[in-house]
Amino acid sequence: MKRNFWANIGALAVLGATAAPTIAEEIAVVNPTSIPDQARITPFSLVINGYQGYFADRGIPSNGAFQWAIHFKRVDAEKLVRSAIAKGRLSPDALNDQSYLRKVQLMLDRIDRNGGRR
Repeated sequence: MKRNFWANIGALAVLGATAAPTIAEEIAVVNPTSIPDQARITPFSLVINGYQGYFADRGIPSNGAFQWAIHFKRVDAEKLVRSAIAKGRLSPDALNDQSYLRKVQLMLDRIDRNGGRR
């Protein structure tokens, strides 16, 4: 299952996301209490952080369990975004950004289609 997930990462990169943090993301990590609008973790990085267990304390499992949680609708874009907000990685306005939520959900759907099932 892990191999399927990482195989999807290349396909997700085609969507225009990058894995490297931006300056704004680094600022958000350094000073999470004051997150400027532009200081957002990219949808791609958000999904990768979820997979790697960064949000485990918020009830989001990691690795293969992350894929299964997506498949069984225990993790969706909104839950992932709420977790990032709680950890200071996103500003609360991200919940109202339908484009951002759609991009996150698109990546989660891609993981489910190609790696969340045996």
